[in-house]
Amino acid sequence: MDESGLCASSEFLTERIRSGHLNLEELDLRRPAEASYDAVEEAVLGFLPPNDEDFEAASDRLTIETWPTDEDFPDWIDAFSDAMELLSELDGPPREDTGSEYPFEDIFLWIVEYSRRNVDGDFDRLSERAVRDLEEHLLERLVDIGAQALHLDYVSYVAERAPAVVAADRLSPEETRWYDRYVANFYDDRATEFFEEFPVLARLVTVVARQWGNVVSEFLSRVDDDYEAILSLLDTDDPGPVTRLRLGAGDPHDGGRTVIVVEFESGDEVVYKPRDVEADLRFYEFRAWLGREFDDVPAFEEPEFRYRDSYAWIERIESPAFSAMADVEAYYERAGSLLCVLYLLDVTDCHLENLIAADPGPVIVDAETTCHVNVPMSELPRKNLGERLQENEVRETVLNSALLPYELEFHDHNMAALDAIEEQSLDAPRREWFHVNTDAMDMEYSTPTAVPEENYPTIDGDPAGARQFVDELVEGFAATYDAISRSKPAVERKVEDLFEGVTVRNVLQETLQYRLLLDTVSSPKYLRDGLRYEYKIRTERIDRWEHRVGDRPDWVDEVIDLETAAMVERDIPRFTTVTDVDELRFRGETVEEGVFGTTGIEEVRAKVDSLSDADNRHHRGLIRACLGGSRLGEQPRGES
Repeated sequence: MDESGLCASSEFLTERIRSGHLNLEELDLRRPAEASYDAVEEAVLGFLPPNDEDFEAASDRLTIETWPTDEDFPDWIDAFSDAMELLSELDGPPREDTGSEYPFEDIFLWIVEYSRRNVDGDFDRLSERAVRDLEEHLLERLVDIGAQALHLDYVSYVAERAPAVVAADRLSPEETRWYDRYVANFYDDRATEFFEEFPVLARLVTVVARQWGNVVSEFLSRVDDDYEAILSLLDTDDPGPVTRLRLGAGDPHDGGRTVIVVEFESGDEVVYKPRDVEADLRFYEFRAWLGREFDDVPAFEEPEFRYRDSYAWIERIESPAFSAMADVEAYYERAGSLLCVLYLLDVTDCHLENLIAADPGPVIVDAETTCHVNVPMSELPRKNLGERLQENEVRETVLNSALLPYELEFHDHNMAALDAIEEQSLDAPRREWFHVNTDAMDMEYSTPTAVPEENYPTIDGDPAGARQFVDELVEGFAATYDAISRSKPAVERKVEDLFEGVTVRNVLQETLQYRLLLDTVSSPKYLRDGLRYEYKIRTERIDRWEHRVGDRPDWVDEVIDLETAAMVERDIPRFTTVTDVDELRFRGETVEEGVFGTTGIEEVRAKVDSLSDADNRHHRGLIRACLGGSRLGEQPRGES
C-alpha cells in the first residue's frame, strides 16, 4: 500500500497551504477579478479558481503525489494501516450480516470489527442487540460516506469481467453471484487498489471509525459511572440489561457525538445527551416558575434530569393516549402557552423530533436555542425586499420557533411539530438503495417522508391534530401572553436570574444545508482528492452566504473556515453564544465579538417591554393563519 501517496492525495486544501506543501510563488496563477475566497489565508487568493470548471484546469498545479520524505505521516494513516492489516488477516466478512439492509455491509463490517476491537471499555451492561445497535450506527455513517464509491467500483469490477452483462443491464436482483465475487475479491487484494483510487475515503473511514470508538468508550464509561443516577430516573431498581440503543436522534457534533435513547429489559428508557444541557434546564425552570406565579398559566410536567458537567441523563417522556375530549382541549391550551413561552424566550429550531406529546401538555425536548440572538439583517446575504420582509416576519414572531407550519412566497416550513400527524415530505432528496447486496444493487434519489410517532396526542386511538383545536391553542397563547404582560418587571428579573451566563446554541444556517453538502461530497468525484473535497465544501458555504465580494463581513470568513473544518471531519457545525455576551463561539472559543449588536437576554428583555394588546392580537391571527391553511401574505390583520 502506498502510504505516502494516500497521505498526499487525501490532504485537505487548507492543510496543504498551511503546511507549506504548496509553493505559492511557483504556481504563477493569477487572482480572479472577483475572487470568492478570503477565508483560508491571504495567499489562497493567489491560486484558488472561482468555479468548478476552472478548478479542474488548476488542480494539477495544486496536487502533490507523495508525502515529503522529511516529514512524519499524519496520525490517521497509522490507524488505517492497522485496519488494512486486519483486513489482510480475514478471509471474508468477519461475521454474518446484521439482518438489516446496508449496502456493501459485508465490506463495511471489517471496519466495524476493527473499531470494536479498539473500544476502551466493556459491554457488560449491554445485550447483544444493544451492541449491534451501536455497530449499526457506525454502519450507517460508513454507508453514507463510502457506498457510492464502492458501487462504482463494483460495477467496474463486473464490467472488467463481463462487459456485455453490464451493457445489457442483465444483473439480476435474484442473484448474488457477482456481488459475492466482488466482496471476496475486495478482501483478497482489491481493497488496496480501491483506497488508492479514493484516498479521501480511506481517511474519512478512519476518522469516523475513530470517532465511533471514542463516542462508544465515553458512553460505556458514563453508564458505569452514573448507573445509580440512571436508576433514579426509572420506575424500577432492577431494570435488567440495556436491550436497545437508538442513536442518531440528533445530528453528529463535536467528534460524532449524538443523542442516544437507552432502553432496558424492563421497558424503561432514559435519554443520553452528550452536551451541556444548562439551557434546557433553565428553560424548564422558567416555565415552571410561570406556572407557579400566575394562575392563568398552566402547570407543566417537565422531564427529570441527572446533570453532569458536559452531558446529562434525562427521563424519557411517554406520549399519552387520552380518552376524554376535555383532556385534549387542555393539552392544546398548554400547547398555546408553550408557543407563547417559546416566542418570549426566542427559542427556535423546534422541528418534528424536538417535541413530544406528553400528559398533560407537550414537552420541548431540546431547548438549547433559548435566548437565541440573530445576526442583524444588514449582515445577512443580499436578498430582495420581499425576502427580507418575510424573513423579518418569521424572526420577530412566534413563527421563529418552527413549531407552526407556514407558507411564504420565498420559503415554506412543513416540518412543524404541532402539525405533524400525517407523513411529511422532507425538504430535500435522499439516496435510496434497492436490490441491496444483490447483483443488481443500485441507487437513486427520492424525496423521503417523516412519519411522526410522538408529536401529537390521541383520543381513543385516533390522532387529535392541532388544526382541530385552534381555539384552544389561541386561548392558551393569549392567557400566558396577558399574564406576562401584566408583570413585565418580575418576568424580566426572572429571565436575568435564570439565564445570565448560560451557553446556548446559535443557528447561523439551517442544519439541512449542512446535511445536503455532506451528502454531496460523498460522491466518488470528491473522494479522490482532498483538494476537491474541501474545495467543494468551502465554495458551497461561500455561495450559501451569497454576499458580493467585499460585502461579506470579516467574521463570516472565520465562520466558513470553522464550518469547513467541522464538515471535513463529517460533523455538523455547532456555534454557540453566551446569553449576556455579544460574541459568537465555536467549541468554546471566541470566533468574533460584536457580531449581533446585542445579547440574547437584552433581546428577551426588549421583547417583554414591547408586549402589547396589538401584538397579542397579531400573534393570535398568525396562529389561526398557520393552522387554517391561509398564506401568511393573505392574513395581514391580527385576530379581532
